[in-house]
Amino acid sequence: MILREGNSMVEFQLPKLITRVRFPSLAPVIFGLLLLSGCVAVERPAPGVKVERPATAPTAKPSGVYHKVQKGETIWRIAQAYGVSIDEIIRANNIPNGAVIEKNQLLLIPGKLTVVAMAKPEEANVNDNAFMWPVKGKVVSYYGDLKASYLNKGISIEAPEGETIQAARTGKVVFSDYLNGYGQTVILEHHDNLFSIYSQNQENLVKLGDVVSRGEPIGKVGRKGKLSFLHFEIRKNATSDNPLYYLP
Repeated sequence: MILREGNSMVEFQLPKLITRVRFPSLAPVIFGLLLLSGCVAVERPAPGVKVERPATAPTAKPSGVYHKVQKGETIWRIAQAYGVSIDEIIRANNIPNGAVIEKNQLLLIPGKLTVVAMAKPEEANVNDNAFMWPVKGKVVSYYGDLKASYLNKGISIEAPEGETIQAARTGKVVFSDYLNGYGQTVILEHHDNLFSIYSQNQENLVKLGDVVSRGEPIGKVGRKGKLSFLHFEIRKNATSDNPLYYLP
């Protein structure tokens, strides 16, 4: 994981994680999440070695309809409404990792013929379905940030030490304890096989088995070195995804 402190960069790798808590039947899923939650090594060619890349023919832009983004919509909500994957929308629109979609932006929805009328965010059942920011602050490390040979698998949000961390979405606490490399960590399981991970906490305010509502306090922001921040991840089973695609 890579953090920015002012003009300098601080790097540390999340190790394989060993818990001190006996899990219920979700143990295999959680262990899979945590063992895969470290940064991913990327192979690089040796110095001076030229890498030949196969020539590829330009691909035609996929057909589909354009969706006009409304206030409060996220890529995740739009993907759900149209029945397509987030990855399909990302590829069709060349959306970078650090991008946040904006009101009135046009998104190509590949393979669809008609525009879907989506419910306004205030009319949706946000307490169960929508994600919110777990803490207010500046993103200082983005999903996919690369330094040396490691990729960040979440985002780090700078916030005052001791600031309350809120549940980004209604869910069940399936982990709440200290983890080497992560510090105090809370993991919530949501109803559709999504998990949200909150780490480097000063303290956790929930315990294993608790059911928490969207916006409910679950921890306090901690400090590592000179930087106080929350490290936040979203995973589909054991596969990490960019949290910015889910956050409004």
